[in-house]
Amino acid sequence: MTAAASTAGVDAPRPRYPLFDSIRIVAAVTVIVSHSYALLGHPEPQPVSFAHYPLTLGTIAVGVFFIVSGFLITASWEANRSLWAYSVKRVFRIWPALVVVVVGAAYLMGPVVTTLSGRAYLKDPATWAYVKQNITMIPVTNTLPGVFTSLPEPAVNGSLWTLP
Repeated sequence: MTAAASTAGVDAPRPRYPLFDSIRIVAAVTVIVSHSYALLGHPEPQPVSFAHYPLTLGTIAVGVFFIVSGFLITASWEANRSLWAYSVKRVFRIWPALVVVVVGAAYLMGPVVTTLSGRAYLKDPATWAYVKQNITMIPVTNTLPGVFTSLPEPAVNGSLWTLP
């Protein structure tokens, strides 16, 4: 056996599952639409019933998203069974996007939609606490000063509670 033959497969790229990615994107968008009903104070339609249990599109989408994600996360674990390497990869897959979303919500969107003056909003300790608490996830918070206060649910990124 040659050296090239003995190492074949060791550095082979992990298989990609583009259909799973597409299914997850559709499920995630469906969850966002589903959350819009609650944020606006409207009941979500329940188009499907299973064993006399009404299911919303959001409920179905969350199930699909987690099932498909479970397959992909398991494949990631199978590719490298080092708990440390796996954990580092998960953190670097999630945290950069979390930081962008939290900072963007607080410092780009917040000043535009708050009912406070821009100066008052940026000086408010709750604005800075929102960023610090959500980036560290200790504890996760959903509100920014003066943002979405007229809505039935004044949450900004209300689903962040799922990350911890």
